[in-house]
Amino acid sequence: MHSFIRLLRLRHWVKNSIIFAPVLFSKQFLNPLILIKAWAGFFGLCAIASLVYLINDFVDIEKDRQHPIKRERPLASGAVRPLEAMVLAVVLVGLAFLPAIILGRQFGLILVLYVINNLLYSLWLKNKVILDAMTIAVGFYLRMLAGVAVCQVIPSAWILLATFFVALFLAFGKRRAELLQLGDEAKVHRTVLGSYTKNFLDQILVILATMIILTYSLYAYSDYARLRFGTEALVYTIPFVIYGIFRYFYLIQNSSRESDPILLLTQDKPSGVCLLLWLISSVLIIYRY
Repeated sequence: MHSFIRLLRLRHWVKNSIIFAPVLFSKQFLNPLILIKAWAGFFGLCAIASLVYLINDFVDIEKDRQHPIKRERPLASGAVRPLEAMVLAVVLVGLAFLPAIILGRQFGLILVLYVINNLLYSLWLKNKVILDAMTIAVGFYLRMLAGVAVCQVIPSAWILLATFFVALFLAFGKRRAELLQLGDEAKVHRTVLGSYTKNFLDQILVILATMIILTYSLYAYSDYARLRFGTEALVYTIPFVIYGIFRYFYLIQNSSRESDPILLLTQDKPSGVCLLLWLISSVLIIYRY
């Protein structure tokens, strides 16, 4: 049973919490009906994400057996047989699309696009320089759009851009961390890493960090935010965003133990405190008015 749980990658489910962001910023977080729908959407995303991880593990089973860490995964180690994994995949499909019956066609379409995006990544784009990271970023972006579908709001163009730039920043940051973690063996474990250099990735990350800070600041200063929240106080959350970006940049430059951006950030106390302060300040600003 433990091997099946590991196959689901439960610790990665935290990535799907981004579905609550549009609910929070649409001032509907205290709406019981919307909150129930958001939780249904969250578990739908968790099921579809686990399905995608399962498919990816199945496709990469031989490469994972050569990886110093990934060789311990259930399929690569033989703890779970391929046939058992296929049965689990069918169950996950049902669990993933069940919420779509409640949440509607738009949410179901986003789940389909999420699966297509990840299949393209697993079967082809993961070996294409730049496109590999962009595909990962699209996956994060679709999670956020699922939240938009739940609360049925028209989001600010600036926050949509900021979200996509954050997703790109995390994706390219993951590649940077992998180069540091795997060293000379990087290309062996992930083919596309042979096309990246630390200097190239650092330049991309600097550009994306600039774009995140710029677009989030424009959102905080926008008429959209002022009219929706009845205040201009959201600008006071900008320093938390700046610190969070710089902290992540620091971590991927100095950590050789973890390459996954979400796990890297959640295991880092200063990042956790920064995220908590940003969340608390945002909630107080949004729901006070």
